[in-house]
Amino acid sequence: MNQQIPHTNWGLVHSIPRPIPDWNAQILEYLFLLGVTLWMGAHTTSALLVAPLVLKVSPPTLEMSLLLIKLIENLGYIASAASGILLLTTVGMHLMQLRSRRTILLQLGLILVMTIAAVLPILWLVPKLTALLRMAALADGQMPETSLDVLTRIVAGIGTVGALHLFFGAILASLGVRRSYRYI
Repeated sequence: MNQQIPHTNWGLVHSIPRPIPDWNAQILEYLFLLGVTLWMGAHTTSALLVAPLVLKVSPPTLEMSLLLIKLIENLGYIASAASGILLLTTVGMHLMQLRSRRTILLQLGLILVMTIAAVLPILWLVPKLTALLRMAALADGQMPETSLDVLTRIVAGIGTVGALHLFFGAILASLGVRRSYRYI
């Protein structure tokens, strides 16, 4: 009846090797996440804060419409700059072999979709809106009903594009997080 408990090494502490600091890779990944944050932040703020506040204004004015056009243009410029940062850092990640080829292709695809969604309104929507607002300005500053309908659709479109950027940006941010470290 005198059984002995087998001896275990649970009390031993094993040292974990320290990661080798790879400063170039860390700076590259930081810039990638900074670009994603800039892109997501600008579009999400406009979608969740600016667009709902604009819709609360009862009679939309000509000045408010001009400000919305400027907002769409500025969002496109911010997206273009962030897209450049993301493309350069993604190419750098590929050259430094920090991500698999499939992950790099997924990142490039998401960046392309987000760039098109951000720049297309500048190329297609802003000229049409500017022409519509010029016609409204010629009519003694009175906004016709069609202009109000278009304005409401634009604000809803800003919200939709912002939600898309939030979703795709969250995926890009998760792809930019380092999953493995090199050890000594």
